[in-house]
Amino acid sequence: QRALAIQEKALGIEHPNVAAILDNLGIVFDSLGDYENAKRHHQQALAMFQRAHGPDHASVASSLGNLGIVFANLGDYDNAKLHLQRSLAMFQKALGVDHPDVASNLNSLGSVFADQGDMESAQIYHQRALAIYEKALDADHPDMAYPLVGLATVALKTGDPETARAYAERAVLIRKVGTVAPQLLAEARFALAQALWSERSERARACALVEQARDALTATEGPGESKVDLAEIEAWLATHHAM
Repeated sequence: QRALAIQEKALGIEHPNVAAILDNLGIVFDSLGDYENAKRHHQQALAMFQRAHGPDHASVASSLGNLGIVFANLGDYDNAKLHLQRSLAMFQKALGVDHPDVASNLNSLGSVFADQGDMESAQIYHQRALAIYEKALDADHPDMAYPLVGLATVALKTGDPETARAYAERAVLIRKVGTVAPQLLAEARFALAQALWSERSERARACALVEQARDALTATEGPGESKVDLAEIEAWLATHHAM
């Protein structure tokens, strides 16, 4: 916010650099769970980018995607899909259909469909995102874990813990060796634990994973990019015991 004030004074309140700071502040508020402030900052940034660059600029596409994620976190799934689909179309046109930025939007759309209970659509979007990442990125790139966790979640919700385990094991491994926010590793561990629970011999490991996730979330502020919160993890631990 200090940087915003400095840039506004030096460059004027309509400068694209000011819009970029507003957009970044929106990401910060979103990671802290302050979704109304996140929405306000992204909407300001989007309007400024559109005035500065026109409707088809990459900054507009990025800001639309960020705003879509916030709408999803607010439970406004229609607006979330609207903004994410607009962003997706712009990135596909500008960057091509196999660019990692396209995959990021596809994955976000997959999460929205999953939140709405449309697991078939969620699986399609997450699989498309994973396929792009597998072609464009190294196997252990941190971004690879996003669709892996998404696919694990879909498999869990559709009663396929074996498939969920395969995806979640990969996601945990990637996030353990990479430099990622602790909330994201906690999310992957929780997905893996839920997949393991169906096998009695793996229940001790499942509980240990969820305890690690709980400890990580207890020590951090806000949900970050994770779709799992501390209350959900504590509720799981209260009803699941290794013995």
